[in-house]
Amino acid sequence: MSQKVHRGIHHGIPTYSLKGGGPCNGKLHFGVGMRDEPAVLAGITHLVEHVLLRMVQPQTVLYGGTTDTESVEFWASGEPGDVAAFLNAIAAAVCRFQGLPAEDIELEKVVIHAEDPDKFRAVSSGLYGYRFGAADLGNAHFGAPGTQSLDRSEVLSWAQQWFVAENAALTFTGEIPESLNVTLPSGRAPERTPAVPLLKEPTLVVSRKDGVALSLLVPDADAGMLAEALRYELLDRLRHDRGLIYSVVDFQAPVDADTVQLDLILDPTASNILTAFDAATAALHDIARNGFSGEALDYARKARTSELEYGRSVPGWHLDRLAVRGLRGWSTPGLKTVIRHTESTTADSMSASLAASMGSLVVAVAGYAKPRRKHAAAHGLALDRFRIWQDTDTTGPDGHRVWRAKESEAVLWLTPERLTKQDGKGAKAVALADIVLVGDRSCGCICLLDRYGRSTEFDSGEWSKGKSLRKALLGAFPGETVRAFPED
Repeated sequence: MSQKVHRGIHHGIPTYSLKGGGPCNGKLHFGVGMRDEPAVLAGITHLVEHVLLRMVQPQTVLYGGTTDTESVEFWASGEPGDVAAFLNAIAAAVCRFQGLPAEDIELEKVVIHAEDPDKFRAVSSGLYGYRFGAADLGNAHFGAPGTQSLDRSEVLSWAQQWFVAENAALTFTGEIPESLNVTLPSGRAPERTPAVPLLKEPTLVVSRKDGVALSLLVPDADAGMLAEALRYELLDRLRHDRGLIYSVVDFQAPVDADTVQLDLILDPTASNILTAFDAATAALHDIARNGFSGEALDYARKARTSELEYGRSVPGWHLDRLAVRGLRGWSTPGLKTVIRHTESTTADSMSASLAASMGSLVVAVAGYAKPRRKHAAAHGLALDRFRIWQDTDTTGPDGHRVWRAKESEAVLWLTPERLTKQDGKGAKAVALADIVLVGDRSCGCICLLDRYGRSTEFDSGEWSKGKSLRKALLGAFPGETVRAFPED
């Protein structure tokens, strides 16, 4: 390894840098991401990032900002003086953030809407939500329609809490520029509650999303090799042998210091979804029992060695990993340790790691393919239909006010404990105590998100006396859980 990571402190902020020439790439990281946001504030970190970038305009250096699951980063690339000037400007913007005019916040909400209209408008649970519900990692990617209603005081408070020197780090792919002067407000190191999975057994989840996805909790040390080896095996068995899929895309999100959620996304055509689910799940069980092939191990080792850039340089992502994990209080093995682990991994040790992780298996299958309990049972999986409306044995409204659907025989009634819907198929209910976010749209639609990450949306205009229904329902929840959502 020709380079060494140099650690230091700059105005109380940890630094990670390399020696050598070439273009200067510098980043200012803050240890707050989408997983740190409560459901009612989803999108607030991204909004702060956007506003800070607005505050430092104009800029001619190559620059940008990103809000991710774990962190926010501001980056610039170019001449050392220009990179330092940009990062200095971001820090200065943080220091004067409490004087931010409300107009800047509202302008950036419009920009965020344009950036990703679907995420801005709607709630949509995915693999993180299936496993963790509407908390921690489960909040990371379900959408941020409440962004529209975030007010100035909330934005200022969030920045004051998280964008502080005690929650920041700096990385440079070269030497630290002499003109760097990043000075941030002082604060308190954040306290975080570890993510706790809600699913306690291998489960098939009926999903609103397309295709098939496999999700496992695996050791951090093995995640990279397992991702590459499983991609090889699944492509070999499902694409090359049977023509069921085109690609396998992996995503890795750290759960804690030692564990990673490894997700593998498959893309069968609609007619092949259940067949692909069956083949992919059977493949995982077969590999866990009988081992990875030698070819899969060889491919995984080569892919990881290439990613690690062995013998050429320290990759920038390793500096970012050191910075972000350090802010979370997690240790990070050095590249030499990772390389030794890559070289010493065997097909048997990978298979053992997979086998030990199979108890955490979650498989998500598109609901329109109609996965049934028998499909889950064939692979030892429980079935979770992931519906917020749960079957109930209620016998009727028992004197509570009833709202009737305009175009069917369905009725709704509301008690202090639940919202119940009854039609020809029986009665289903939503427990009000489980609701963590209520979206109020000006069109009359109401969105409910519960602590399990399940959601529903209905139009009060489809019910007789819908205005009174909307008023009664919104009044049934604590005011802090209600957010104005954009029109759908």
